[in-house]
Amino acid sequence: MTVCEFSDILVLGIGDVRNSPKLNKCVHSFMANHRISIEVLTTQQACATFNFLNSESRYIAGALIPPLTLQPTEDDVIMSKKRYNMLYGSGEGL
Repeated sequence: MTVCEFSDILVLGIGDVRNSPKLNKCVHSFMANHRISIEVLTTQQACATFNFLNSESRYIAGALIPPLTLQPTEDDVIMSKKRYNMLYGSGEGL
């Protein structure tokens, strides 16, 4: 079984680039022939979109390029400190 046999949407995460690159015309025609939509997003947006569509039980595929930089959220920092404390006991954390 290939991606074409079961996917409605292909979500492409292109790192942290804001402008989506032009996809090859062959890719567009191939996807159109197989009735697969393409979403080209930053990787962070692609992950959120992929998870949302997956929660709706949609048939999706994803291809993700890691971003060059990561922006930790406040929740990320709090969870890191909790994990540190669980591993090493009470202390300052990270």
